[in-house]
Amino acid sequence: MKKRLTLFSAGILCLSGSLLAQPAADYNIDTDGDSIPEGVLYRDEVYLDPASMITYSDYRPGPGGILYSEDALLYNGTTTDLKLDVYYCDYGTDTIAAKDKPVIYFFYGGGFVEGVSLRVRDLCEQYARRGYISVAPNYRVGFLGAYPSDSISVCYDLQGPSVASYRALLDAQAAMRWMRDNAQAVLGLDIDPDNFFVQGPSVFPMLGHMQSDEVPNFLQAFGILDDSIKIKASVGRSAAMTTPNFYIDADDQSPLMIFQGTCDKSVPFTKLKLYDRYECSSVVPKDSVADYFLFGSLTIIQQVSHYFEFYPICGLHHSLKKIEEKEMKEPMAQFFYNIMVGNILPSDPPVRQAYIRAPCDVNSKCTGRDYFNFCNTAIQLPPDNGTCVRVGEFEEDLSTMERGGNSDINVFPNPSSGPITLSYRSAEAGVAQVQVMDVFGRLHFSAQLAMNEGLTTHRLQLPASLEKGIYLISVDGKPGTRLVRN
Repeated sequence: MKKRLTLFSAGILCLSGSLLAQPAADYNIDTDGDSIPEGVLYRDEVYLDPASMITYSDYRPGPGGILYSEDALLYNGTTTDLKLDVYYCDYGTDTIAAKDKPVIYFFYGGGFVEGVSLRVRDLCEQYARRGYISVAPNYRVGFLGAYPSDSISVCYDLQGPSVASYRALLDAQAAMRWMRDNAQAVLGLDIDPDNFFVQGPSVFPMLGHMQSDEVPNFLQAFGILDDSIKIKASVGRSAAMTTPNFYIDADDQSPLMIFQGTCDKSVPFTKLKLYDRYECSSVVPKDSVADYFLFGSLTIIQQVSHYFEFYPICGLHHSLKKIEEKEMKEPMAQFFYNIMVGNILPSDPPVRQAYIRAPCDVNSKCTGRDYFNFCNTAIQLPPDNGTCVRVGEFEEDLSTMERGGNSDINVFPNPSSGPITLSYRSAEAGVAQVQVMDVFGRLHFSAQLAMNEGLTTHRLQLPASLEKGIYLISVDGKPGTRLVRN
């Protein structure tokens, strides 16, 4: 039986997802023929020659963007053609790297009222260098009441954002369908439709969770979802949905990774009233509009029963662009790689990182007036040393997010084959001894590191001689988390 629900532009786009067994891709690759591997395909940036990059885009040198949808109907009755950008590297004579290519679809943000695929160019190029085919579709934006020039306010029709997000979902599926059906004939690319991945802000982390029988009746007039499109896994930031307990159910298998700033003023970290989001009380009486709720990343992951990784980023707001190529870069790459080679399965226990300590100045901290009153009850950054501390009711929410072992010690990415980031919560400032030992108690790494009172993070470059296996990380003799070296 269908349920009539109201969606919101920040978080409803979802696609059917499944995780199928795939051939292992864990191998070193030599891209220039000198018998020296550049790295591991799909994990490292192995195609380093800029001349190897092939681009189809209206915004970059090379062939123009690829038309995937003609005369798509916009919200105002006009039509537009939709194009997608494609980035990949010349695989040369390496036939293994050229077969059954995985595809990552990168979506840009803009609240479904603006934006263009050029915004995600850097990410597209980065993952093309790792061996993926990167695709950045443009999709339809806009809804009545979203622009200052509109004659009415969105408060008169809170379903407007829902329709805009659903249009974008249909366009996302159309772009994926074009690649599935035409990549070989038009581009000469051997892609694997069972290895479709998604990366994007706001709504797009939730791709992989919505199926055609879950679409509210009022949206079906705009089109029907294509359940034949499968999403292997999704990575994104600042996710939001209106009804996570409905869209995330026992049918879901698509692993999920979400980053969100704890001071996000665009979509909630926990939840808020959608009515208040648009300040509708200044337009129409409050009791004339139902209490629409919007739930953020914390609430969403609490509904997920299959594998996910959740990274709250202390003190930052909606845009995480400053750290997208830094703190987020390696965890994202490791996540995609682990999915590709089967290191992560939907049935695996989730990874709940308590915090990522992001670099931010006093003005970006969770203090003062906050539109949605999150930061006064969530995480604040004192002005003395910028350490994240837990306060108020948020303490209870975070109590469910601790990992096994000593909850004060965490590392990411985990598993890892390269550098790791250690986070440690200390009762006082000082110097701590960090040790990495194998399961037989043999010491492989030791360092003295400065620690703040509260949470501190350090980037650690472990010895290159460290073999694959399980290692135990301790701080001042306190046993912490296990590190899987792959």
